[in-house]
Amino acid sequence: MNFILNQWQQYVPLLGVLAIAAAGCGQPTYDGIGEVQGTVTLDGQAYPNALITFSPVGGGRPSNGLTDEQGNYQLIYIRTQKGAEAGRHSVKIMTMPAKHEGPGMRPATAPKELLPARYNKRTELNATVEEGPNTIDFALES
Repeated sequence: MNFILNQWQQYVPLLGVLAIAAAGCGQPTYDGIGEVQGTVTLDGQAYPNALITFSPVGGGRPSNGLTDEQGNYQLIYIRTQKGAEAGRHSVKIMTMPAKHEGPGMRPATAPKELLPARYNKRTELNATVEEGPNTIDFALES
């Protein structure tokens, strides 16, 4: 029995280190973040494969999202943290290449931009993000 106790005691420091490491493995949380989701349409139709970028007007970390086949997006702030910094944002929306599947995939070339420059290069889009959940839709016109 003493042999078993002696063997167990040598692992106690290791168990303490593992417990501390496990406690620190949670995802970080960021203050002043609002979750943002919405829909992008062009001329009343869902706009898939678009990159949407929210950039804080006073400076800060931008957030990005991609629209799905129904034009829905959800912003990502950093890694697994969803959302954007609370406050006023300049918004850019640009067309992304469609996903390619199958063997021999090559990087897609940038598609011709289908959206007017007032939505991307010379954006006129703005949005205000509040802390908590936000739904911000963009009804774009050609």
